[in-house]
Amino acid sequence: AGGIMVDGTSTLNLINCTVIQNYSANNTGFSSGGIFYGFSAFLNMTNTILANNNSAGVPNCDLNSFASAYSGVNNQNIVKECVGAFCPGFFSPLDPNLSSLSICGWQDIYRPNSGSVAIDNGTTVGAPSADICGTAWVNNHEIGNVESAIPGSALDFNAINGQVDLPTINNIKAISMWVNIPSGQPGNRYLLDARNGLGAGFICQNCGGTDGFGADWSIMYINGVSTPVGFANIPKDQWVHLHVESNVVFNDDITLGRSVSNADPLRFQIDELRIWSESQCTDKVLNEMNCELVGNESNLLAYYKFNQGVAAGANPSETTVFDETANNNDGIVNNFLLTGPVSNWIDGSANNVSGICVSSIPEIDIIGNGISIPNSDFVPDPSD
Repeated sequence: AGGIMVDGTSTLNLINCTVIQNYSANNTGFSSGGIFYGFSAFLNMTNTILANNNSAGVPNCDLNSFASAYSGVNNQNIVKECVGAFCPGFFSPLDPNLSSLSICGWQDIYRPNSGSVAIDNGTTVGAPSADICGTAWVNNHEIGNVESAIPGSALDFNAINGQVDLPTINNIKAISMWVNIPSGQPGNRYLLDARNGLGAGFICQNCGGTDGFGADWSIMYINGVSTPVGFANIPKDQWVHLHVESNVVFNDDITLGRSVSNADPLRFQIDELRIWSESQCTDKVLNEMNCELVGNESNLLAYYKFNQGVAAGANPSETTVFDETANNNDGIVNNFLLTGPVSNWIDGSANNVSGICVSSIPEIDIIGNGISIPNSDFVPDPSD
């Protein structure tokens, strides 16, 4: 075997392994570029990739054995190619991802379009449209912890007509988000439009108001720092945290990326959109802008993490942006390509949002007769 061989009554355990691009010069029918095990040996695999291993004259000879049936524990693996007469009965029927090839129709035996160097050197050219039983892929055929594609964690609006339509949300006071807006976009360009419920509720390049901010937006923070409202004051070509507040409480079905009349699109990327029913103090904005919320925070009306799909992958079914609160204010993703690096779910990790926010409660120091009273002290003391 070019990779690993186990014989006799030995047991081979592969846990969280990747066995790729090995080569065996032997082509006697009982060799494998990847894994080979004998008649009485056992192979236990979990969260393992076997791909692009070759034996002389036999490409993708990833798995082979003298055994006529599988023996071992087999869970959550990707095996690109199994060779030899034993293969039809090899895969354990107890494993939903690598089941018996004699029962065609099981998915996830080979995960195409992974973009991983572990499979086909990262290329998607020639990736099959069906599993090795000939059954067309259905739904999402990713596999457990060995999934090599990067999950989506932001949404890219860099196309002509993409927009996200939110449902009507009541009692809105403040909105915060991470955005990355490319420079050099001419004309009117809407980041968001809330004019169905807020008379001057637009935030837009070159759209009047106070440098593109409608008169109903009175407060703006950039990266937690109070900044005069104005589109030009939002830094471009980088991820920045934007927090805005209205001078009134309003109800609206906010449009992201275009105007309420579906015009004047802005190219940008967005992550961590939060809609609040009350003003947010500076310390709270700073404390929560670099981490994810839970979704049950007080006065949080809607919360969109954008942690969906495969980054720059094929995401045709990801047309809903999910609200992480219990309010079910899911939005609709309209006119996006949903494949490739633009107009799609993308990797937003460059904004460095990570972990779960921890509430920061300021310390209140109570002093009696010049003495600081200890926390949790409930015993009366004349000296206090």
